[in-house]
Amino acid sequence: MTIDLYGGSHAAVEIEPAPGRWPEHEGADRISLPVALAGLALARAEAAAASRVRARLMALGLAIAAEPGDGWTRAVAGATLVPSEGPGDPRIVVQTVRSAVGPVPTLGRALPSSLALSAASAAAAAACLEGRDLNARLGAALAVAGHHVPADLAEAVVAHRQLSPMAGG
Repeated sequence: MTIDLYGGSHAAVEIEPAPGRWPEHEGADRISLPVALAGLALARAEAAAASRVRARLMALGLAIAAEPGDGWTRAVAGATLVPSEGPGDPRIVVQTVRSAVGPVPTLGRALPSSLALSAASAAAAAACLEGRDLNARLGAALAVAGHHVPADLAEAVVAHRQLSPMAGG
């Protein structure tokens, strides 16, 4: 997956199948890659940017869980998704590689800032989760928000579990 960030208002996301994983694991990869980018953003957050990254990821979790409709993709991405206009500033490439513990997303040698990673996570989530059902979106939303789950997101999960007998187990 390649995410190009163009200033603060536009982003492009190009999704390519991971060799040997798609189509069998495509659904899981489309959830795990944006979540992995969010995790990397938090892990790499510089002290000065940590609160902004956490706030961005909490807002991302809420946007993912929102009812899809006009503006959902832009609300999730925090930008307008556009076709690629060439390399962005930055261009973030995330790949799934094999490891002893299973497939692991990696950025290779790139070291984008935590704020860029949180923006890339949002753009990737908008591209990967559009059209997914509520269970998939809520799972991704909770994973992105991490242990800082906003009350509005927690209420959405509880309401969904009460309305859908299949969702709560």
